[in-house]
Amino acid sequence: MGKGIGLDIGTYAIKTIELNSSKGRYALSGFGYRKIEDHSQEALIDAIKGVMASSGAASRNVNLSVSGPQVIMRFVNMPEMSEGEIRSALAFEVEKNVPFDPSEVVYDHQVLERGKDKKLAVLLTAVKKDYLDRYMNIASACGLEVSVIDADSFALANAFLKNFEGSVDPAKTVALMNIGSRYTNLDILRGEALSFSRDIQMAGRDVDEAIARILNVDIKEAESMKLKPEDALSDMGLPIRTVLGNLADEVRLSFGYFENIFAKGIDEIYISGGSCGLFGLKQFLEEALGAKVNLWDPLKVVALDAKGAAEIPEALRSSLAVGVGLAMR
Repeated sequence: MGKGIGLDIGTYAIKTIELNSSKGRYALSGFGYRKIEDHSQEALIDAIKGVMASSGAASRNVNLSVSGPQVIMRFVNMPEMSEGEIRSALAFEVEKNVPFDPSEVVYDHQVLERGKDKKLAVLLTAVKKDYLDRYMNIASACGLEVSVIDADSFALANAFLKNFEGSVDPAKTVALMNIGSRYTNLDILRGEALSFSRDIQMAGRDVDEAIARILNVDIKEAESMKLKPEDALSDMGLPIRTVLGNLADEVRLSFGYFENIFAKGIDEIYISGGSCGLFGLKQFLEEALGAKVNLWDPLKVVALDAKGAAEIPEALRSSLAVGVGLAMR
């Protein structure tokens, strides 16, 4: 039996997911969650130690992920070549596609498709070294060993494909939107093939800030109002629509870019993340983006244990996609 731990250090909360796997089946054996009140390195270390202890996870080996402006993802086309030749050619692709000094980044790649026309579709991912070092130092200070470092968007796609294994329509194109606090991870899949990925710097925190600014309340009160919109729905309509409109504009730009490359539109959208339960979000996105929007449960495929995991509320389960995808690595 295999065991994997996903440690999702978000901008709003820390989530730990431990999964046991056997013959393609998963069972949740550890879970921890804690809201981040202080983003200093010392406070994060204390919070992670607390989450790991409360989760009951036995192993100290974890899988981490990163996201945001320090993480660059580019899809590049290359001629058919060996793995060694790809690695050599990537140095040029980094210089051409990454807006940082090559000496400041760590990069890796994944071959997504080998076309019949002797061309490769390659996903290049580059991360700023100092940003990555911060995560590694935090993990080390917590007494953890890092087994895998992923990007949030890749973990999201992994969780989705494992949850829908055997039922993904190869003819369909679906978009995944994981709407967190500071970032929205956007993936586009053609069947099971990841064909586009980006992090949009717009999410739930922007809604809080818009409510606070327009209604002249502090950020904590704005967050509370967002969670209980029925109490002040008429007042909150403008700030919510403003932020969601801006988010939809960014998503449309990505959809347009994808359609220009692949000559195919988006058939369906699946949303997850801590902010995906925002009042009216599903209907707004369907109208703005012109595609059916579905909520999905990242723990759908996971057998829940008897230690309280089965009582994880639905609103919280939707925020676990990245952690689940990491634990399934």
